[in-house]
Amino acid sequence: MISTALLMASLFLAAPLHQVIAGPSDGAAVLLLHGAKYSSADWESLGTVDLLAEKGYRVIALDLPGYGRSGARRRLDPATFLAEYLDEAGIESVTVVAPSMSGGFAFPLLAGHPQRLDGFVALAPVGAMNHLQGLRRADVPLLALWGANDPVVPLTEGRVLADMLAESELVIIPGGRHAWYFEEGDRFHELLLAFLEGLDSD
Repeated sequence: MISTALLMASLFLAAPLHQVIAGPSDGAAVLLLHGAKYSSADWESLGTVDLLAEKGYRVIALDLPGYGRSGARRRLDPATFLAEYLDEAGIESVTVVAPSMSGGFAFPLLAGHPQRLDGFVALAPVGAMNHLQGLRRADVPLLALWGANDPVVPLTEGRVLADMLAESELVIIPGGRHAWYFEEGDRFHELLLAFLEGLDSD
């Protein structure tokens, strides 16, 4: 399966976005976001893009505005960005994989537009505590993957997040730090695929 890098610009996006798309066009959509030190290229290097595409998913690895190869913009509202992006991309529903910094974009979507999400994979994303009221109303399957020794987003936030959603699972990675999934790619892929396959069987 060949990944394709695209540049996308629109009226609501003041600068082009870089995204990597792979997998069948009719596959269940999976949106891979990234942390502040990373980009879509890291999901390619880890093998996540190709693995999910080979399993039949429509994979979109997105460089958020101002990161990776996406242009920066003067006016950016993280609270509305992903909902607007999904509209522009013609994606009705998606499973979002949200690590670290990308929580600032992903939690507003989860709390405000839960109907757009098939599932939510939380890789120690920031900002959950800012959206507790909305998260209590979100009926979305959640997989929270947290390093036991995360020095950036403490495990206590993972526990709170898992308690917010009725259909949730918290997996604690022994000895794991903030971006443990880059060191334990096989374990991460195993957990991610099991979660996605569970969504497909519902």
